[in-house]
Amino acid sequence: MRFINRTSNRPGTSVALAVALLCGTALGAVALEAPAYAQKDKKEKKAAAPKLSKGFEKVYGPIVPLVNSPVPDEAALRGAIPALLAAVETADDKDAAGNVLLSIGGKFDDYALQLQGLEMMIESGKNADRIGQLYYNGFLLNSNLGNMDAAREWGRKAADAGYSFEGRLTDGTTKTVNAGDIRVMTIETYFDEDRYEEGLAELYGWVKALDEAGQPIQENWLRKGFATAFNNQMGQQTAEFGALLLKHYPSPNVWADAVVGQISFMDYDDAAILDVLRLARRTGVLSPERIDTSAFEADRVETMREQIERLYIGYAEESNEILFPNEVNSVLKEGIAKGVLNESDVTVSDVLKATAERIADNRGGMADLERDARTGSKLLTVVAAAESFFDIGDYAKAEEFYAKALTLPGVDKPVTLTRLGIAQIEQGKYDQARANFAMVEGTRQPLAELWTAYAAEKAAGM
Repeated sequence: MRFINRTSNRPGTSVALAVALLCGTALGAVALEAPAYAQKDKKEKKAAAPKLSKGFEKVYGPIVPLVNSPVPDEAALRGAIPALLAAVETADDKDAAGNVLLSIGGKFDDYALQLQGLEMMIESGKNADRIGQLYYNGFLLNSNLGNMDAAREWGRKAADAGYSFEGRLTDGTTKTVNAGDIRVMTIETYFDEDRYEEGLAELYGWVKALDEAGQPIQENWLRKGFATAFNNQMGQQTAEFGALLLKHYPSPNVWADAVVGQISFMDYDDAAILDVLRLARRTGVLSPERIDTSAFEADRVETMREQIERLYIGYAEESNEILFPNEVNSVLKEGIAKGVLNESDVTVSDVLKATAERIADNRGGMADLERDARTGSKLLTVVAAAESFFDIGDYAKAEEFYAKALTLPGVDKPVTLTRLGIAQIEQGKYDQARANFAMVEGTRQPLAELWTAYAAEKAAGM
């Protein structure tokens, strides 16, 4: 069943360069101070001033007024650079020379010269108090130069240094851009180059490490990963970010995103789709009440309602009225009660009638099926008993027979472990359920991770 509408456009956002986040962060075109020898009458300033070498001071001093001039002489400034660099002897010299290059480059939009200045300032070791700012500006400059691998290296270093600042967005609002935001902006440069696998791998590895360390993770970081993976139809990555979103920011709408992502992109058979839809029902995905009608235009709301209707119909189809007549019947009645399905619809009314008849037929055979499954060792009989008791909501007996099925040769372990875990969740056995979900391997593993998230929610009383 593949009935979910999805978009195939690529997200492509252009990092910090496109969002005007330079308020308070841009370096360059700064006013330079005269060298220390010109400040000897001011002891305090002299003590704080850099200790420039004598040879460097002689070259540096005449450049200061050229740099600070309101009408800079480009030829004179550029012509002075070789002698300035040749005069560098000490760390203070290198820092001051770098500042000059940064300033000259800033006056003439020479990104390469600005970058050279930044590199000298960092190499001097004299800027520990603002090292993150220097690296962030290097990220921007390298991005402007098209040096994207270098830009990412500088961006990571800015984030690792814990740099943050107050930035102004293109819509005029301001926000604090923290080190994590800078890390995400750095990773977004991969997406600008259509290198989605690499970018998502780095983003997921980073947020997963934060998760395992118990560190806070912003929702927008996870949504960036989820949306990028979803829009590029990358099933495994969609599932990974969906699971983290559910762990940290659970809600019916987040569950809807995760469920739709798995149905849309994972290579699931009908049995797996059924177990996804069972989760959708339990997490409110099938409830039209979750749609905030004030947040969407009328046509979007109608589309969302149509998707919920299709989920209900798909649930009934995948449940199979013969194997799970009680479940199919209750799902359809729930859809009718919520105003999603119409009881007068021929398909709905026909299935309701057929399942009601099947439920009546099954009542007389449950005792015999239970006896045969408990005393025998035929896999088909044991599984049939487990499914039948699951269908009528007797989850204790369903658990018993799913557990027995796991001991028999030929059992489909991923399916049986999943449904055993579901039966245990229904009884409040959340730890046992999570243990069984953890043993699910193969294509069902992402599905088991969703059920694990649900078990964690239930265990937390959510």
